[in-house]
Amino acid sequence: MHPLENTALFIIPFIALVTSLIFVPLVRKFALKLDFVDHPGGRKQHEESIPYGGGLAIFIVFSILSLFIPFPFPFENSWAYFMALA
Repeated sequence: MHPLENTALFIIPFIALVTSLIFVPLVRKFALKLDFVDHPGGRKQHEESIPYGGGLAIFIVFSILSLFIPFPFPFENSWAYFMALA
């Protein structure tokens, strides 16, 4: 394995973390603006409206940055990694 590929395995997850920390609040503001929120009531325990979309933002960032992971994948069970994306 090329040393640059080994470095990419540590840099890409860090970039994903930082990008998610930036992207999730933007999606939250957008969801609040569009009233794409879960309103309290019934069996729900929260007292304020909770915006949807945070998980979607994380998934999109993770999926896009996964395209930059070098191949051949350096782990024996690389199929498990891609099954986790599904």
